[in-house]
Amino acid sequence: PELKDVLKLKYLNLNDIVGVKGLFKFQISEPGSIRELVPLNMGLVDLTLFDLPELKFIWKGPTNFLSLQMLDMIYVNGCPKLKTIFSPTIVRSLPMLKTLRISNCEELEHIFDSGDSEEFKCLYTCSQQVCFPNLEWIEVENCNKLKCLFYNFVAGHFPSLADLDIAD
Repeated sequence: PELKDVLKLKYLNLNDIVGVKGLFKFQISEPGSIRELVPLNMGLVDLTLFDLPELKFIWKGPTNFLSLQMLDMIYVNGCPKLKTIFSPTIVRSLPMLKTLRISNCEELEHIFDSGDSEEFKCLYTCSQQVCFPNLEWIEVENCNKLKCLFYNFVAGHFPSLADLDIAD
């Protein structure tokens, strides 16, 4: 499919596919280019990743130009090799996120990758954009290698959170 068609996707459901190692991988084809990237606005509303035994990443590469302004629900289940869900920069583009469900991801260590600690620190101390104003429900189940739920977040980042479920 062409990029313009991918950007129009509203629902992405990947279920029981062997061999998928990553979902969104972006690469700048011109090394050393000083050209500014134009933000890609995806219309994605619902992302479901289910039984993807080889999945190692959801977002990879320079993600500061990817915008998921409409994404409402993320459900990740049965992705045993996945270590992180979000890169620090992707977090800025999730204002509509209401539901985050993660289960049966044996290698999951972080929901939010701390990656570049300076970038991550700046995101959460300097930016007014980093907030989850609509996030109502977080569920994490059977992700026993999870080191921490959220790194450097405060209650103000989740003003609508009504339900937080964590289980073995």
